[in-house]
Amino acid sequence: MSKELPYFRFYSSEWQNGDIGIESYKLKGLFMDICAYYWIKDCTLTLIHLKKRFRDCESLIGELIDLNIIKQVDENIEIMFLDEQMKELTDLSEKRKKAGSKGGKKFSKWTDVERKKGLQLYVLLFSDKNEMFIKVGVTENCIAGRYSVPNGYDIKTIYQYFSNNVVNMETEIHEKLKEYSYIPKRKFGGYLECFRLESIDIINKILKQKENKPLINIEQTISELQTNYKQTPSYKDKDKDKDKDNKESVKQFYELEKEKANGKYKEKYLHFIKYLFGENDMGKPLTKVLELRDQVSFNNFCKLMEKIRDINNKKGEQKVILLEMLMSMYNTPEYLKGKVSLYLTLNNWINRER
Repeated sequence: MSKELPYFRFYSSEWQNGDIGIESYKLKGLFMDICAYYWIKDCTLTLIHLKKRFRDCESLIGELIDLNIIKQVDENIEIMFLDEQMKELTDLSEKRKKAGSKGGKKFSKWTDVERKKGLQLYVLLFSDKNEMFIKVGVTENCIAGRYSVPNGYDIKTIYQYFSNNVVNMETEIHEKLKEYSYIPKRKFGGYLECFRLESIDIINKILKQKENKPLINIEQTISELQTNYKQTPSYKDKDKDKDKDNKESVKQFYELEKEKANGKYKEKYLHFIKYLFGENDMGKPLTKVLELRDQVSFNNFCKLMEKIRDINNKKGEQKVILLEMLMSMYNTPEYLKGKVSLYLTLNNWINRER
């Protein structure tokens, strides 16, 4: 399958803002080399084969697995963003085969303007039966080409704006929509450029100044889509359900990690978990901290404690205390905006103390 598409999509914003973005150049370089090899192997690769291929890098491969950048599933490895692209490519290939078997009738859901190429800012409405959100981006290709590979969402174009200045416009819009940032349940290229529906009023205001009109009736379209939902996306209800699901998954994660805990840091790790869930000076869970997607495994907790021990040995009386860092994060929630990993965030804070 990789022979049909000998390259994979790479988005600089996701590279810089993702978990890999804060790692060493050595680790980044190895990961990119692994990605290329994984892709030409059609995203099917065992850990043993990987270690043989990169035989001098076993410790770095182990670090990528510990950081959850590469996932180990039984004997195999997985790289999520490449697996998603491979699935899209496979699904598209199957669809083309089926279309060819029906006589090759030409069909496209895209309009002529959506197939128009040129440097452009676009505003899209993504939806499925569980969520609906806005995406704002820039492309030199046409929208039809940019989103020709299906990602599981129904996509409608709200705005297209052709100009040589669209990159600055995109930056301006993203900056103004920070508080409306939204992470879709399914990841795809550019998923970090998505926003809640409430952001549309600000987008309308900006593009109205450019005398740009929407291609669809926004309110009517959203209303029609909502009537087809099994669950109407009321944002208050969605946030409650999301919070409930997240709390349950975090609890399950830490219950599993408790079973793995052993050795000299076991009691400290158990105390760390209790502190997160309410056994602290405030007497309540550190909700914003617990909302981070990737929490702290026992293995990573031990790494943090070793770093703290080394720093405290050098500093003497001026101690670095992990629980104080958690409380600082809770009291400064804006610092957590855009963060996805509690372990990496704590690791960064500790590194600053060196």
